[in-house]
Amino acid sequence: PRNSKELDADDRSFLGLLVQHIYQLLCVEDEVIGQDWMLDEALDSRRLQSSGTFQNCLVRKLDDIIIPVFSELIQFMDTCSNLNLLHQNEHTAIEHFWLEMFGCRELTHNLINYCATDTSRVPVVGGKPLEFKCKLPFSWLITEVVESFSDLILGEDSESETAIHQRLCKLLSESVVGSVLTSVEGEECSEDIYRRYLDDFVRTVHKCNYTKSDCKEKEFKLISDALNGGVVKYSTGRQNWLVSKVAAVHVVYWVNREKIFWFSQLASCQPRILFSLTSNKSCTLVENSELNLHLHAVEEILTLLDPPLKKEKKDLLMWLQKMHLCQNIIDSALSVSNIDSTLVKTLSHKWNLLQALQYFVEHLMLKFGRLDDFAKRLYNPKYLTESFLKEKTISTVKKVLISLDGRFKKDTKHLKLIRKACNSFFMEVVSSLCFGQRDPPEPALISSLIDTVLSTAGDEGTVTTRELSYREEKKDKVPVIRSFLLQLVLDHNSESVKEHLRHYFERSRKAFSQSDDSLFLLCVMCFEDALAKRFSSMPGKQQFTEAAQLLERAYISLLKGQRTSVDYLEGVAQVRLVFCMVGDLLGQPGYHIHPKLLKIAATLCNDTQLNSSPIAGPAVFLVKYIVRKHGLSILRKVEKDHPWVVPDKLRQEEEEDTLDPFVIYNPSYQKVRECMTLACAKSTQDLVDTTADLGPNEAAHILFALYGFVTLSRSNINFAKQIQHDVIEELDDFIKSCKLFSNELCLTARTLLANKQGGSYGFPELQVSPGQSTHTRMMAAVVVHAVAVLYNRQALPLLHPFIDMLRHPETLAHLYLPTMPEDELAMARKAIETSATERNFQPGRFYKCPRGHPYLISECGNPNQHFFCNVCQSPIGGASSRLATGNEPARVTDETEKGYALGSPDDRRAAEPAPERKLSPAACCIIRALMHSTLLWACCNNKRFNPRCLWKDMPEDRAPEFLWEQLAVDLELLGKAVGRNADEAAILLHLILKQILTNDPPTSIQQGIERLDSINARSEWEVAFDATYIQPVIQNSEKLIRDAMQSMLSSKKQGQDQLLFVVYEKIPVDEESIEPHLWIYRSKISLEHLSNQQGTQKKFPILQEFIKEEYKLRATQYLPEIVHLQQWLYSHFNRRVGRKEAAKDTITMFLKTLPEHVKKELEDNILSLNKAWCLVRDRLLEHGRLNVSKEHLIPRFDENTPLEYLLPTTTGPGICTTSLVDFLV
Repeated sequence: PRNSKELDADDRSFLGLLVQHIYQLLCVEDEVIGQDWMLDEALDSRRLQSSGTFQNCLVRKLDDIIIPVFSELIQFMDTCSNLNLLHQNEHTAIEHFWLEMFGCRELTHNLINYCATDTSRVPVVGGKPLEFKCKLPFSWLITEVVESFSDLILGEDSESETAIHQRLCKLLSESVVGSVLTSVEGEECSEDIYRRYLDDFVRTVHKCNYTKSDCKEKEFKLISDALNGGVVKYSTGRQNWLVSKVAAVHVVYWVNREKIFWFSQLASCQPRILFSLTSNKSCTLVENSELNLHLHAVEEILTLLDPPLKKEKKDLLMWLQKMHLCQNIIDSALSVSNIDSTLVKTLSHKWNLLQALQYFVEHLMLKFGRLDDFAKRLYNPKYLTESFLKEKTISTVKKVLISLDGRFKKDTKHLKLIRKACNSFFMEVVSSLCFGQRDPPEPALISSLIDTVLSTAGDEGTVTTRELSYREEKKDKVPVIRSFLLQLVLDHNSESVKEHLRHYFERSRKAFSQSDDSLFLLCVMCFEDALAKRFSSMPGKQQFTEAAQLLERAYISLLKGQRTSVDYLEGVAQVRLVFCMVGDLLGQPGYHIHPKLLKIAATLCNDTQLNSSPIAGPAVFLVKYIVRKHGLSILRKVEKDHPWVVPDKLRQEEEEDTLDPFVIYNPSYQKVRECMTLACAKSTQDLVDTTADLGPNEAAHILFALYGFVTLSRSNINFAKQIQHDVIEELDDFIKSCKLFSNELCLTARTLLANKQGGSYGFPELQVSPGQSTHTRMMAAVVVHAVAVLYNRQALPLLHPFIDMLRHPETLAHLYLPTMPEDELAMARKAIETSATERNFQPGRFYKCPRGHPYLISECGNPNQHFFCNVCQSPIGGASSRLATGNEPARVTDETEKGYALGSPDDRRAAEPAPERKLSPAACCIIRALMHSTLLWACCNNKRFNPRCLWKDMPEDRAPEFLWEQLAVDLELLGKAVGRNADEAAILLHLILKQILTNDPPTSIQQGIERLDSINARSEWEVAFDATYIQPVIQNSEKLIRDAMQSMLSSKKQGQDQLLFVVYEKIPVDEESIEPHLWIYRSKISLEHLSNQQGTQKKFPILQEFIKEEYKLRATQYLPEIVHLQQWLYSHFNRRVGRKEAAKDTITMFLKTLPEHVKKELEDNILSLNKAWCLVRDRLLEHGRLNVSKEHLIPRFDENTPLEYLLPTTTGPGICTTSLVDFLV
C-alpha cells in the first residue's frame, strides 16, 4: 500500500496482518531516513551509475530497507518455533488464537521495538534467551504483559493473594491481550489454551540446570503440575475464566517462587529424585493450598542420604561430601516452608538427626575409628524422638557422650583427646541444632544450658563458671563468663529469651566481685553484635528507618532503666550500634543522613542527664567513634555542620589538636626540641652543644624540632606567641654553621625557618598559617618528614629514586616509576620465558582470539588443535600449523608506560586499594605517598620541575594542588588498606620514615638496583624497598601505632588536649563507676588487621594470597542485585529509549518516574552496583572480553550520572555495567 488509506484494516488473515505490520515498520523507517530519500537517490550519481537506471536504483534502495525489516519480523514471529503452530493447526482454535494475537496492539508495539533498525534507540542487553518450542501462540508475549503489571500490584506486602489475583485479573482484562483471552469460546478450548500456556509459562520463567532433556522435561512437568494444583483455590466463574486462570498461574508462581527455586536446586543436586517424584502417584504436590513440591524433594533426598555406618572410611567420606553438597539447599528449602506443617516438622527432625550424625562423624569417627553403636543411637528416631529444641533431646545426647566417655576411661592416652572432641561435638549441636533453628529452644532447655555454664557450689551458695560441656564436673578455674552461650541466646530476640537472659545475668553477676564490670560490658557487646547481625541483612534505607526507631526506644531505656539492669544494658548497646551508623555516615564525603535519625541523635547528645560524665556517655562515645574510625580531621569537618557532635566539655581550639609526630624519635628528638625551646627563649648555645653529640643520621632531628616548634608557631593568631624575627636570625646563623647539614639539609632547614615551603608558587597548604585545618597540618608534616629523611639518607642507593625526584625531576618521563601499572601480557610473556630458560623447554607463542583475548600455545608455538577461549568461548588454536579463522599473533611489544601514569585523584579516590606486581595494596599506597610528598616538595622548590612530566596537559599553576590531592588520596587508600583512619595512616607513614632514617639496608642489596631504567629494575627495587623498610613496620603495625600514639599523648599535658585524652581513653576512671566501661571504643576485627599481623605471610601463604584477591571476591556478593537491575532495565528500556534521551536524562530523573516501592528496590540495586564498581573498576580496563575505555571509567554512579551509563550495552557508556557483570561472573 502507498498510504494508510489503501490498507485493509479488517483483513485478519495472516497475509493481511503481515502487510499491516510491515507498513507500520516502514513508517518508522521513513522517520529515520527522512521523507526526501527518493530525491537523495536521484542525486547520488555513484549509485545511479552502478544500478544502470533510476528504477533499478529505487528497487535496490527498497530492498535494502524492506529485506532487513522482513527478516527481523519473521525471526520475531518464529520465536520458540511459533510459526510451526500456525502451520500445524490450520482451521483450528489455535490458528484463530495465533491470528488474534498477531493482530493485537501490544504485539505491534513489541514488533516495532524488536524489528526497528533505528540506531538512535539503545539496544539494552540482559534479556533471557527463550530456547523451547512453544505450545501456545505468542505465549511469551502474554507472559511479558502480565509480568509488566507486577510493579503495580506487588507493592503492598500485607495484601492477600486473593486481592492480588483480583487486581491482576482486572488489569489483564482491560488489556488487549485480555480481550484475546476473553474471546476464546468453549470449555474444552479454554482448558486446552490454559494448559498450553501453563507449560509455556514454566519454560519461560524457570531455568533448568541440566543438559539431559529427560530431566528437564520431568522438572518442567512437576512444576507445571504443582502450579496447576495451586491455581485450584482461586474461584473462577465461566465469565473471564481463561483470564482468571492465566492471572492465577502468575500469582501462584510469585507467591511460591522461592519454593520452586529451592526445588530446582535440590533436583540439580540429586537428579534421581525427579524420576521417583514423577512415578510416585501418592505424592501430593499441593496440600491445604500450600505448595509442597520442594518438601517432597527434601523427603526423597533424605532417603538417599541414609548413612553408611557399617562400611569403610571412604564410604563415610563420600557420604559427608553429599551432606555438605545438600546442606545449604535443604536448610533453605525448609526455611521457606510453613513451620507449623506436620510434614515440615517431620522432615526437619529427620534432617537434624542426619546433621547430628554428620557432626559426630566429623568430630569423632574420622579421628577415633568405628563408634557405630554410639552413632546409631544418635541417628535413631526412636531413641531421639523429639526436636533438638527440647531439653529431653539434649539430655539424651549428653548421655550418649557420657557413655562414650566411660568406654575410654581406662585409655588415658586417648581420654583427653576424646573428651575434647566430645566437647566440640556437643558445642556444635547446641549452636547449630538448638539455636540454629527458626524457633528458639524451649525454656527448659535454655535453663538447662544456663545451669551447664553456671553451677552453685559451697555452703554460701557462691556461683562459679564452668565451660559449656556434656560433663557435669568440668569446672573453669578462671571465673570469666564466656560470650558463647549469651550470643546464641541473643540471636533469638524474643521476650521469653530475654527473661532467661535476665535470669542468666542475675546468676552470673554473682561470679564477679562488686568492682569488676566485665560482665556488664560482655552483655553490651553481645547485644550490640546481635543487633548488628540483624541490621546487616536490611536494605540501606530500611536500616535508617529502623535505626531511628531503635534510638528512640533506647533513649527511653537509658532515662528510665537501672544502670545494672538488662534493659539498660540493651539500651546502651542500641545507642552504640546506631551511633556507629551515624558516625560512619557523617564521616563520608557528601553524606546523606535520615533527618529523623539525625534529630534523635542530636537530642541524645544534648541530654545533660545521660552525658553528665566528662569521659563517658552517648555524646563522648560518638566523638570517640568518629575520631578512632575516621580521624580527628573528619571530626572537625563534622563539627562545623553539626556543633552538637562535640560536647562542650571537650570543645577546644583546632590548633590545640596537633600532636607532634616526631616524638617517635624520643629521647634524642626530645633533647633537641628542649634545646630549641631554650634557644628561642635565651640563646642557641645549648642547641649547639646538644647537636654536636648527634650522629650523622640524627641531623634530621634538628629539622623536626625546627618545624615543630618554630615553623608551627606561625599558626598562632596571637602574633606575640609566634617566634620573633631576632630569634629567627640567630637560628639562621646556627643552621648555616651546623656541620651536620649537607647543602640540601641546610637549604631545607632555612626554608622551614622562613616558612617558605610553598616555594615560588607560595602553595598555602605547605606553608603554616593561622586557621589551617588539622588535616592540612597532618599532611604537611608528612611532606616535611619525608624530605628531611631523604636528604639525611641520600647516600643510600635504595633511596636514589626519591633523591632523583628531588634533584632531577626533569628526568621522570624517561624512568619506570615505582607502583605505576604495567602491561600484563608482557609480564606473562617474560614469566614464561624465564621459566622456560630455567627448565630448558620452549616458551611457545602468544596469540589472540577473534575478540582479542590472549592465549598461549606452548612448546613449538604452532597451532595443531582446536579449543575454545576461556573468556568468550570463541574458537582458538588451529590445525596443521594454521590458525583458526579470526585468530592472529598477539603483539610482542611491551606497552608499559614510562613516567607518571596514575590518573586523576578523583578516579583513584573512587577505587579500592589494589596490589601491583609483588607489592601489597598497603605497600603501593606507602610508596606512592612518599613519591607524591617528594614530587610536591620538588614542584614547589626546584625550578627544574616541569608539571607536564605528570600530565601532558597539566597547567603549570595546577601541579602543586594536583600532587597535594594525590597525597590525600594515598592517605585515604592506605587507611583502607590497613583498616585505619587517615590520622593513623599518617602515623604509619611517619613510622616507615623512621625505619628509613634509623635502619640500614642489608648488604645483600646489589648496587645499581636504584636505576629505574627498565621494568625488571623497577620490580627488583620495589621488592627490595618493601622488604627493607615497609614490611618490618606493617607486620607489627598494631603495636607500633599504639606505642606511637601513647608517646604523642604523653608528650602533652591532659589539660592541653582533653579531647584526645578522652578519645584514646588515657584518663584514669573510677573503678566503682560502671559508665566508663560501657562506653569504651571497640575496634572491629577485619581482614586488614589479619593481613598486617606479624609473620602471617610466611606461616599462612595461602591466606595471604586470598587476602590479596579478596577485594574481587567481595565484589561478587553484589552480583544478584546487579543482575536484577540489568534484567529490569532490559524489560523496560530495550529499544524503547532514544540515545539522546538516555544521554540527557540522569539517574535521579529516571528514578523519580517510578512507583515508590520500585524506586526503593532499584535504589538498593544501584547502591550494590556502586559498591562492586568501586572495588574492581580499575580491573575493567584490562578485562579482555569487554574493555571499558578510560573515557567511560567514571568514579561512581551518582544522582547526576547520565542514564546511558546505567543501561547495559556492549558499546558506549553502557558497557560499564555489562563489563562489570561479565568480570564478576
